[in-house]
Amino acid sequence: MFAIKRELKLNNVETSLMRGNAGFKRFVYNFGLELLTASWSFEEYISSILLRGKTRFLMWEM
Repeated sequence: MFAIKRELKLNNVETSLMRGNAGFKRFVYNFGLELLTASWSFEEYISSILLRGKTRFLMWEM
């Protein structure tokens, strides 16, 4: 099994659109990461990430 590599030949408009998409993806990732780290300081709410796979441990603490 092997991978097929392709190279895009973009003009200036397409290149700027691709760079804009990459910048927006970086913004969304950083925004989500900031929300996640801010949610760790909330004491009265339990994050859904904490509930995944650890519900049986949290039930013992309640």
